Amino acid sequence: MSNNLGHLFDEMEKIIESPDNLKNGRFWENQTWPRDMWRGFPRLNPSQAIPFLVFPDNALWAKILKVDLRDYYSDAETHLKTQLRMNIYHFNNWKDNTYYTKDLFIWFGVVTELSFFGPKIIFFPNREGWIENPPLLEKKEKLASLKCPDFYKSGLMPRIHEFYEKMNKLVNGRFRVLFPMWVRGPFCIAAHLRGLDNIIIDMLEDPEFVHELMRFITDSEKEWVKERAKFLHLPIDKTFLFNDEIGLPLITPEMYEEFVLPYEIELANFYGGILYWHSCGDTSDFITLIKKIPGLKMFHVGPKT
Repeated sequence: MSNNLGHLFDEMEKIIESPDNLKNGRFWENQTWPRDMWRGFPRLNPSQAIPFLVFPDNALWAKILKVDLRDYYSDAETHLKTQLRMNIYHFNNWKDNTYYTKDLFIWFGVVTELSFFGPKIIFFPNREGWIENPPLLEKKEKLASLKCPDFYKSGLMPRIHEFYEKMNKLVNGRFRVLFPMWVRGPFCIAAHLRGLDNIIIDMLEDPEFVHELMRFITDSEKEWVKERAKFLHLPIDKTFLFNDEIGLPLITPEMYEEFVLPYEIELANFYGGILYWHSCGDTSDFITLIKKIPGLKMFHVGPKT
């Protein structure tokens, strides 16, 4: 596959306009997806087939495309070219119902929002990046010294702004570069800033601290989102909640109801609804609680649920 940017643009536009892609478009509502692993919102039409999607993770993409993920996450042009190459390879080799548009994303994986709070990030050549141990809030007292993330300066934000500027110049109006949304749920961030074992113990022994941490993260998200809206000159819109740490046996429905759900409801009211609630865990016993989130459009039924 050519690595010439002009050729990649041409190939991608052919795919977008192809009969197969237009046919797949009939399965999905018109909805922006601001990160990798595109997931559409299906049109609920009993008369048509059920669409399915293939989701290769970046560890597999690194092997298929022979790309070093450290370059993918550090160089804007590599981020752009690799994304186009992923789409072209996907379309040519997996005959699923993915619908391709002119939207391009900027996304650094799970560490994106975590980085805003200051933990050290490590990127690897052939798998997703992660945060260094020990957890940033190994000592609970450190929470008092944390500040709400700066939309321009905190964590990966300088790189996000750099990528946004450079990728827009490279596409030169042929494609739309999406600015990242805050999609990681507050409990996910709390669990990894504090450490998963620690926060579960805190739920039992120091519930006040857990609420203090969840309050700080929720308020931080709301302030960041307000700054994003100002920067893009766009209204605040509905968002996503990714919560892989929610589910049995990690936490119980009672823990979720006390420590997590109130903040997710608050965020749903702030955004005007939640487009997609996700957990790969077993959330079978959580469904009646998750249903209380106002304006929830789609719920992920994972393999364990």
